[in-house]
Amino acid sequence: MKFTHPNEVVSSGARALMWSMIAGIVGGIVEMIAIIAVGASAYLSIGPGALYSGGTGIPPGMTSMIYSMLAVSLGVGIATGVATIALQWIGWSRLRDADRFRYGVGRTGLILLIVGFVLVVVADVVILAFVAPALISYINSIGSSVAPTYPPSYGALGSIGNVAGLLAAAGIAVVGAVLALVGEVMIWIGLWRLDEDYGTGLVRASIILEILAVVVALMSSISALVVFAAMAMAFVSYILIIVGLHGISVRAREMAARGAPSPPASPAPSTPPPPAPA
Repeated sequence: MKFTHPNEVVSSGARALMWSMIAGIVGGIVEMIAIIAVGASAYLSIGPGALYSGGTGIPPGMTSMIYSMLAVSLGVGIATGVATIALQWIGWSRLRDADRFRYGVGRTGLILLIVGFVLVVVADVVILAFVAPALISYINSIGSSVAPTYPPSYGALGSIGNVAGLLAAAGIAVVGAVLALVGEVMIWIGLWRLDEDYGTGLVRASIILEILAVVVALMSSISALVVFAAMAMAFVSYILIIVGLHGISVRAREMAARGAPSPPASPAPSTPPPPAPA
């Protein structure tokens, strides 16, 4: 796609970012509905009596129900993540083309976010492979003649090498989480600058609200109402950023139609003045 004016590039980039946010919300709703549907279907096929029969261990079919819900969640999550990341990449690439100094930080942050996310996912899969058999064995031992130990002992994980691998995976997950956090902050900086140049403050308000939602979520141990408050704040921040990005896209397109110049870009590095004549 060819653009004849820098503001057209900004309009297209902001629109791609807007659609990435919409894809994230729609994907989250679809994932929640799919998990509820699979769980309800499996629950009805197993039968309520199997869950409350007073037997020992995992009721027949419960393991397959858990795995089905995990598979649905993983599948929808991956599809949503790929669509969201692709749209984010298009958006930040175009904004970087419009002004590398102002908006390049957004694409760099997206790269860090992707790398961090991949590291966390890989580490989580490894951790699940180590821990899941031990947890299933522990659940199966509940109600048996042998009293279970809590938490499951390291012996359930196998050899010392398995424990070392588990700890290494946990370390990789921490590194990935830090990279993802740094990337998210850099994306916020890019969005903040975009709103300063073309917006009306909605995107900046959404960033502040999202940060407050994270702070409130960290206090979730206080009450369940705190969790719902954090979720509500996060949802409102998503709506604000979608509306804000739409407004930015429209304004940039109108500026391009009028032939209006782009907002002042970041100044190029200044060169020292020539030496005064002797």
